[in-house]
Amino acid sequence: MDNRMEEALKCLEAIPRATADPTSTPPKVAYAIARLSSALQTHKQGSSSRSTSSTATAMSSKVAQHLKSVVDAVPDALWSRSRLVEAGHDSAAVMPDDEGRLGDETRAWFEAKRLQSQKRWRRAAEVLSSLPHPTAASLRSVLESAHCYRTAGEKRLALAAYQRAHLMDMSSRVGMDALAALLAQVGEAVDECKLESNETRYQMVIA
Repeated sequence: MDNRMEEALKCLEAIPRATADPTSTPPKVAYAIARLSSALQTHKQGSSSRSTSSTATAMSSKVAQHLKSVVDAVPDALWSRSRLVEAGHDSAAVMPDDEGRLGDETRAWFEAKRLQSQKRWRRAAEVLSSLPHPTAASLRSVLESAHCYRTAGEKRLALAAYQRAHLMDMSSRVGMDALAALLAQVGEAVDECKLESNETRYQMVIA
């Protein structure tokens, strides 16, 4: 698989540019190169985790350059900006005219990514969970808040967020493995508390 990905990457890099400057690569091509390079790097590392701490150290200057060229041309490029912010490029978190051009959820998303790059997981989750209009939150943001709560060790809050995501789209399997694991963990904790005190009743609440 690595060989095929590397061949595809070489083909993309061979596409003629307007000038010799790497930043002159068309946004779509730069985006494709950045995504493929990231996927190749992750595959080689054998990493299946979502840890942003590894993202910050793994992103090469070449990938960052391509992502910056995409963002310069298309400021609303969510994935490209998110990756840059995760890697510690805070300038991509807030850009001119964001307030007037981007919605509350998108701006919250970039702020959460900035906080994640600083390993402030709980605060990142709170930003995503406290949008001015909660009903405007997408499945993506709810799942991301659940991931952040879980990383911060807040199992019950993570469970509530995963359950909310499930209710938003019961056909989606994203996050279901984490939901199942949390249900088991929180359920075990509740059982332990029941054994310690017969006077206190515990009940897991489905959010």
